[in-house]
Amino acid sequence: MGLGLEPKEGDGRAMDDVGAVDAIMDNVGAGDVIVVLLIVFVLLLIWRAVKIVPQSEVYVVERFGKHRRTLPAGLNLIVPFLDVGSHRISVLERQLPEFTISVITRDNVEVNLQATVFYRIADAAHSVHKGIPCAVRPAAA
Repeated sequence: MGLGLEPKEGDGRAMDDVGAVDAIMDNVGAGDVIVVLLIVFVLLLIWRAVKIVPQSEVYVVERFGKHRRTLPAGLNLIVPFLDVGSHRISVLERQLPEFTISVITRDNVEVNLQATVFYRIADAAHSVHKGIPCAVRPAAA
């Protein structure tokens, strides 16, 4: 096929490679396979159990769809395969788009007001499960 793996006449390299693989497979027992699978499973458990939450974010952790806890920034441990970090919430201050309001006063003068709203999420679990109005606090008074 052009891959250079076909045996050539007078070249015993391909047969030696097959012999080497057979020798390795003869030395590998069922115990070795179980040990390798166990190591892979333990590494997978560690990978799923350790959550690193970036600064200015929190993770809402759910177990079977029910709120379990909120992970703060930093290194956190969860129960693998049961707990799921389902939502990433930024707790930074945010700004809504600026809007303009046109108001007419009692003496018939038109006044244009420009307003902007700053907010931040105070309770991440409420913002996920009960909606934003329960979890938002104004950032400036």
